[in-house]
Amino acid sequence: MDGSTSPDIDDTVVDKGGAWVNDLPYSEVRAGGLSTFSYATVLLDNKDKWIGTWKLEDDERGYLRLDPVPTASTVRFSDNEFYDDSLAAIENGAIVAKPSEIYHTFVSEFDLPQNKNLYMRNVFPKEGEVALTSENGRPVIFRGINQKDMLSFLEKGVLSNYQQESSGAKIFDPSDNYFADNPSAFQYAVEAQSYGVPTFESPAYVIVMEKPKENIREIPEAHEVVVQRPVKLEEIKTIYEIRPFKIKSGNVEMWKDDTARVTRMSEGKLEALYQAPQVECVFRKIDVDVLKRKS
Repeated sequence: MDGSTSPDIDDTVVDKGGAWVNDLPYSEVRAGGLSTFSYATVLLDNKDKWIGTWKLEDDERGYLRLDPVPTASTVRFSDNEFYDDSLAAIENGAIVAKPSEIYHTFVSEFDLPQNKNLYMRNVFPKEGEVALTSENGRPVIFRGINQKDMLSFLEKGVLSNYQQESSGAKIFDPSDNYFADNPSAFQYAVEAQSYGVPTFESPAYVIVMEKPKENIREIPEAHEVVVQRPVKLEEIKTIYEIRPFKIKSGNVEMWKDDTARVTRMSEGKLEALYQAPQVECVFRKIDVDVLKRKS
């Protein structure tokens, strides 16, 4: 496990366009129409983030393995673990985030239900690292957003609910924009988008604005604030950029009887999980002008 730098990760040419989708044996998945594979559309929308490899187990089932597209700073740690050596290091045989004055780590907790093969991870910033009020003393609201939607927001200057389509979100009303009244939006940005999770070359973001006094609908039990109008870029007070320092490959198990199960590799076995691949991230506050120059 001494690691190998990105040029040695794979002998094949990296396809950043997601053409590997065309090699999938099930046309329903390629079309995003396999009803029991609920994340098919999200996977297709984010196919350029992953290198997909199909392996047929037998006549009834197969596995789609998803590896991250490497960058110049990507290192392979093991068969199915990768890290960004600008953000991570190896300590006692494990991948850990490097100490940094710029990037912050999350406090992660694991909630294990009765079926211990399934779990959902909670990701929250450490207390005091994210402001809950604006400089004016008003409460703020948070929203997780992927890179595609962030770039569109920067280009158009307006965030409309239609931009949630690329993350697979349900569209209830085109004028509604969903925010959280606490930093749980970081959890959404890191994990809730399944195959749309941030990758080494495609970070996620959390945008923060003052809670509007009008045109909102509050859902206290879900900690949600629905802004019932488009949100302008100049209303955004703070932007946080979220980058993975570690990515673990994922697998999707597919059967001929139109079932699919999200899996991961663990000690040579395949275990059912809430989602795949898995990422561990750090975050930093970033200026909107810096993002505009990047875009």
